[in-house]
Amino acid sequence: MEQLQATRQDRFTWIAGAHDVRLPLTRIQQRPDSSAFWIDSQFISMLAVYRPSGGIARCHEVEARPAARLKVGRQGLTRWLHDCEVFAFEWRQEAWMPVFQLESTTLTPRSGVQQIADELRPVFDSWELAVWFAEPNASLDGHAPVACIDHDRSAVRQAARMDREAYDNARNALARNLSHNKPAARFAIQG
Repeated sequence: MEQLQATRQDRFTWIAGAHDVRLPLTRIQQRPDSSAFWIDSQFISMLAVYRPSGGIARCHEVEARPAARLKVGRQGLTRWLHDCEVFAFEWRQEAWMPVFQLESTTLTPRSGVQQIADELRPVFDSWELAVWFAEPNASLDGHAPVACIDHDRSAVRQAARMDREAYDNARNALARNLSHNKPAARFAIQG
């Protein structure tokens, strides 16, 4: 069986043996012995990228902020998460939320962020969504979407749409490869 090889190019990875299909890096399976290190490294990278836009906070810390206690409370944040108005991801058995999703004064969901996230939700889980907002994006001249959202929300939404379409196309190509019994493509994608 052909060994899978992946090399980083932009934000996508080429999978050998799958007709050079490009997939987002966050969707590539990691070796079991390096996955914890890889996840921790991504989290640390996200801390640095999200810091200028309010950082990443544990959900219970967001709820405990004075403005949140007065206007939001636990029920508000839980409802927003359930209704996909904001997203949170799990790291080390705690729920974390990128704070850029909330208005700084009212701690209510920022307009436009949900529409951007909705473009990616069909193909990304909450961790991958958080990574996507923090990774440099070629469609945004190499800037992270979180850094561009304030001054060009429509460009960020278009970048999300393009990345979702690229992922859908790659997934469809892999499905075609699997139907033709290509063993190297079977383990290239999760989910």
